[in-house]
Amino acid sequence: MLILLALAITLYVIDHPIGGRNGGTVLGYSYGILAALGMAILMWYGIRKRAYYSAKTTLQGCLSFHVWLGVSLIVLVPLHAGLNFGWNLHTVAYVLMVLCIISGIWGAVQFSTLATEIGGHRGQGTTKQLLEQLELLAIDLARVSQGKSEQIQRLIKKLDIAHSQSLLQVFGEPPARTVDPNRAAACMTGVNTTDRETALKVIDLIDRRMDLHFKLNREVRTAFWLRVWLYFHLPLACGAMALLIVHVFSVFYFL
Repeated sequence: MLILLALAITLYVIDHPIGGRNGGTVLGYSYGILAALGMAILMWYGIRKRAYYSAKTTLQGCLSFHVWLGVSLIVLVPLHAGLNFGWNLHTVAYVLMVLCIISGIWGAVQFSTLATEIGGHRGQGTTKQLLEQLELLAIDLARVSQGKSEQIQRLIKKLDIAHSQSLLQVFGEPPARTVDPNRAAACMTGVNTTDRETALKVIDLIDRRMDLHFKLNREVRTAFWLRVWLYFHLPLACGAMALLIVHVFSVFYFL
């Protein structure tokens, strides 16, 4: 891709058409056709990534080509226009395309850096499994504390995540992964000797719940940032494609 882009720049430099470089020259039309085809191929990737089986291409290879093709269009389109931009619809189409490509690069970086943080990719359980485990631990906690003293109930209210923080936090500080030892020790001081064994079981269950809650929260955070860029990338892509169609139509209509 870099070699082809270097060739395009070289041809642009050595080309000296009558009337100056612009989109209406032979080279300008050629680059315009290539840029339009490139945008069509970029839009095709949205279909390809939803095809779960393909004998001729891999999704990773298509993504790499998708990114590099987008980057090359940032250079190819100005060459098509002869580096002539004004306050018009054609410039708006280019700006939308550039914003779309930048958002796509940002999304690709997020996938390469954040996707490995999802526990499901490392055999640590999916979001559904984490929720099921949290529910089972809540049932165990209710069973262990059922019929116990008020001191045990107060211990649960002070330490359990269900009483201290919301289940899912996309923004802000991540939840604690374990029970604070100092806080647990302070809570234990008010527990009777006969209830100490139950209290230790309760703290162990709460500690396991907090660990699962931490993992679930990390899953949700990561999934959120892996998807949020699409709310910018896709509208920008559709907008740029729509303006490209208008651009082509207006050029040939007023030819």
